[in-house]
Amino acid sequence: MMKLKNLEKFKIKDENKCDKGYSDSLYLEKIIELEINCLFEQSFLYTLFLNQKLENLEKIHIYNCNIGLKDKNSRRNYTRIQDILFSNTKLFGISFSELFDSQKEYSIKYIYIRR
Repeated sequence: MMKLKNLEKFKIKDENKCDKGYSDSLYLEKIIELEINCLFEQSFLYTLFLNQKLENLEKIHIYNCNIGLKDKNSRRNYTRIQDILFSNTKLFGISFSELFDSQKEYSIKYIYIRR
């Protein structure tokens, strides 16, 4: 796997459905901004955020996602996130707040949710 030691921003746009292969390739230690614009199914967020090397993430923009029970607590360890955007997002059996740990304090300044 290619090591991208200085990459701080990563944007991906794909007309097709994202699969877990995208999340497997995001072992990026310094990334602070992540934008994903492709169709993806429930549990993609959970799989993506299992990667502890994204712990410096401050900004995430996600488009065209389905979020479900399998994504619960997917952002519990990402307390540095300041800017969140969800666009064309569908929630299935889960609320937005259940992506986080209610016992932790987060640095979130902006939340944008577009349908």
